Amino acid sequence: MAPLPLVYIATSLADSSVTLIGDPKQLAPIVTADTPIAKKWLGRDLFGVRGISLDAAVEGINHSVMLDIQSRMHPQISVIAIKHVYGKDQYGKDRLKNGNHKSEKIEPLPESSVEFSRKQGCRCCNSPIS
Repeated sequence: MAPLPLVYIATSLADSSVTLIGDPKQLAPIVTADTPIAKKWLGRDLFGVRGISLDAAVEGINHSVMLDIQSRMHPQISVIAIKHVYGKDQYGKDRLKNGNHKSEKIEPLPESSVEFSRKQGCRCCNSPIS
C-alpha cells in the first residue's frame, strides 16, 4: 500500500483523471515514528481516508469497483485468502474466483542462476553495504 504523500504526489502529475487500484484489505504502511504527523500521513491508506471498505467496494460506494478475479496467487494458495480474508461466503459463492494460471506449466529455468554475495563492502571505499 502506498503512503498517502506518495499517492498525492503521483496523482498531482495527472492531466485529467486518475484511477487508483488497490485492496482495502491490504495493511496500511508500517510507521515506526510515534508522532501524530507520521500517523496522519504515513499510517493511513487511501481506502481508509476515502471510507472504502470491502463492503463499500462491493456496493460501488465512492466510485469504487470490486474486482472479482484473482490472478496473482496460485489457486491452491489463494483459496485461503478468498475464504478467510475476503469472506467468500459473505459476497457470494462465485464473487471472488481464480483467473487463468499458466504458472502451473512453467518448468524451472536451468540456464538461470541465483547469485550470492558477501557483505564485505564496496570496491570504492571498502565500507560495509547495508
